[in-house]
Amino acid sequence: MRLRKNFIKFSIFIVGIAVMDLALSQVAKRMAPQWRNGVLEKEARILVSPYHHGFKPYADFIHKYGYLQSPLYTNSLGFRDASPREVSLKRKGRRLLIIGDSITEGVGIPYEKTFAGLIDKTLQKDRIETLNAGVQSYAHQIYYTKVVHFLDKRNLEVSDVAVFVDIGDVANDVTQYKTDENGNVVRVNINCRYGIGCRYRAMKRFKFWLKDNSILYRSYKVLKAWRREKSSRLKADPLAAATNIPGARWTFLDEEYQEYGIEGLQVAEKVMTKLSDFLAKRKIGLTVVVYPWPDQIVKRDLDSRQVLFWRDWAERNNAGFLNLFPAFIDQRPAEEVYRKYFIPYDNHFNEQGHEMVAARFLAQFKR
Repeated sequence: MRLRKNFIKFSIFIVGIAVMDLALSQVAKRMAPQWRNGVLEKEARILVSPYHHGFKPYADFIHKYGYLQSPLYTNSLGFRDASPREVSLKRKGRRLLIIGDSITEGVGIPYEKTFAGLIDKTLQKDRIETLNAGVQSYAHQIYYTKVVHFLDKRNLEVSDVAVFVDIGDVANDVTQYKTDENGNVVRVNINCRYGIGCRYRAMKRFKFWLKDNSILYRSYKVLKAWRREKSSRLKADPLAAATNIPGARWTFLDEEYQEYGIEGLQVAEKVMTKLSDFLAKRKIGLTVVVYPWPDQIVKRDLDSRQVLFWRDWAERNNAGFLNLFPAFIDQRPAEEVYRKYFIPYDNHFNEQGHEMVAARFLAQFKR
């Protein structure tokens, strides 16, 4: 009898803790900035047909990337911008549309310090508007589909398009995405490990729900991530942690080039040629920009497969071409270049990296 009473009391206590945890988490979601912004960011990154994913319009949250955080706003088109402003579909003068992946989005960096933001600020002096359609985890298929969607279906007017093609796009076009019979970009394997548009197992979905609705579980996950990050940084130097990245080595490793590089470039050539033809019919200028990851810098992969492919493609398709590999690969040691231009332990640009990219782009664009 006594044991039964103690069990009942213990059960009531546990239920009470769970109810209190759930209730306080709802308050935290509405009041605590860090919690609220995490929820807002998850809600802002949405599935969008036909180009798979992007931002919802007029988003306003604090974007957190590792130990970095910055305000992130989107305009009426769902493009990252300096503020949640209304963008007219009609252009008054010259208008540049930039597209790329997470580096172009500018993860961890305030918009005004990303290369897109810096280009925007500079070109405003010449009354040229800049729009940044770049979002994390994009690929060549998405570049083509998104640009065509906005220009053809949404009637967005632009005079110039710049595609910042990423080293990782080749792998993404093979392992992450495909274009279905209706012209929609979809996941190759919807039961993927990560990324928007993935179908997670029931337990994974329940853990996501707990992270949003339990202070205790969220605290546990934050502490676990902090300890893991701290441990990994003690084991490796920053450059070592940012190299040997899956999807990066196809430019200099024959095994990976054969595994996915050849097929990925075939997909890239097909969709980017379609994009070039689409823009040419509308007399819209196209520029392709290439840049290295830390892996290419370490290997001194100056005459990279990435460079040679896109230089040749640009010549055949009468497109502009900007090669940023020489800006990162020169007589300086790889460690020095990495420290100057990249976020530590990561393959994304820091503020100086964005400044350099913006300066090189503007030097060519304004000729």
